[in-house]
Amino acid sequence: MRASPRVVRFLVGALTLLTAARSSAHGFGQRFDLPLPLWLWLMGAGATIAMTFVVMALFMKGRRFAAEYRRTDLLRFRVVRWAASAPVAAIIRSLAALLFALTVAAGLVGNPNPYSNLITTMVRVV
Repeated sequence: MRASPRVVRFLVGALTLLTAARSSAHGFGQRFDLPLPLWLWLMGAGATIAMTFVVMALFMKGRRFAAEYRRTDLLRFRVVRWAASAPVAAIIRSLAALLFALTVAAGLVGNPNPYSNLITTMVRVV
């Protein structure tokens, strides 16, 4: 005998509610206040968006993009060819993977203080 989809949905919902636990959004244990009033942040964000549209209207007005654009062969430079070689690219990829693993580990088992943890800088800045 098969259960109807309605019964299955009810059972999944009930199981979800019964197993739900308390969670903290963003994982910060302490309150963080902005150094400026909220209205100032909102006005700055709004002004930034408005100024972006003004600049775009001034500089993009009536211009048409050419089908041809300037191209530069970066591989003509010795440093770029060296960095693009297989061994150097493998080293760079390995270092990037290690940095990613370090960042994840810092988030999982690092200092809970956001000012002392590497993941805060890596996620918000880098």
